[in-house]
Amino acid sequence: MEQLLALRKRSTIDLYSIKDEIFALRQMREAAFNMAAKAVYNYCLTVTLDTYKYGIENSDKKTPVRRALERKFKTPREIPNLINLMNAAGYRI
Repeated sequence: MEQLLALRKRSTIDLYSIKDEIFALRQMREAAFNMAAKAVYNYCLTVTLDTYKYGIENSDKKTPVRRALERKFKTPREIPNLINLMNAAGYRI
């Protein structure tokens, strides 16, 4: 989780930071062996989606209820053909 929070402190959103965050989330998912670890993984996953998909600023400092409320009023940032673009760039999905 510390690795994910360190990545989140970057000031700009770029493809490399997203790639690093996805890698960190996958490591967390594989290491989630009990309910507490799974809850932390789900929390980090939701924060990541709120940051990049919904553009919620400082999402890691807001409560889940606050982020859910903000999500209702945000337009999600969808990238057409994202799966195809990631496959072409060599990402493992």
